Order: sequence, then C-alpha cells, then structure tokens
Amino acid sequence: MVNRRAFIKGAARSLILGGLACVSGLLIYRERKNGLAPCRFNFICRDCKKLNECRLPQSDMFRKRQSLI
Repeated sequence: MVNRRAFIKGAARSLILGGLACVSGLLIYRERKNGLAPCRFNFICRDCKKLNECRLPQSDMFRKRQSLI
C-alpha cells in the first residue's frame, strides 16, 4: 500500500518529467523565425516537398545540379 507522501512525491516527479519532455519536444520541432529552419529531411532534396520554397544552401546546390541535367 502506498502512503500519501509517496504518492504525492511520485505524482510530482511524473509531472516534472512530463513537463520537461513537452518543453524539449517544442524546442526541437519549432519553426525558426529567420526562415532558415533546419532541414528535416536529412538534406535529401530529391524527395522534399518544400524544395521550391527552401532557402538552405543545400537546396540551391541541388536545384543548380538539376537544371544542368
């Protein structure tokens, strides 16, 4: 049987851990305000759906190579 003190301590730890996980997730997956968000497709520009609006240097190089082919 769990006493009240152990229950409250466990609940507080769970809430803190859950809050840290949510904040970490938001920081990792947020959009950058300067328009240069990190590429989420590991620089695989061939299959990227945002290639036309992407301003990363890797996408510029990929578009130049595709225009030469």
